Amino acid sequence: MKTLYLNLYAVPVALLVVAGGIGAQSASAGPANQRNTFEARFVFDPADPAETIYADIKRTAERLCGHPGPRPISLLRLDRKCATDLVNAAVERISRKDVADIHTRSVRG
Repeated sequence: MKTLYLNLYAVPVALLVVAGGIGAQSASAGPANQRNTFEARFVFDPADPAETIYADIKRTAERLCGHPGPRPISLLRLDRKCATDLVNAAVERISRKDVADIHTRSVRG
């Protein structure tokens, strides 16, 4: 198993930790223009196929950055940007060409 640690910036998340596909979130109240940092940890098996690793990263990022219930469109955009940034950072940090190729195809549609 390999562990990947990522530090990203997002509003309104203060701390985000993922371990073995299970995520916990906590938010921090502060000024609206303040950016908070969150940390995500992905645990993956390098022997898994690239498709499995990428799907796990994407699913975890969407779960961590999303919020249940109805939300204004502006906040939904922030959720999507958070997930996109997290996936981009994870793919870059893993440094596997096969995972990067899947990510590129996914982004291009």
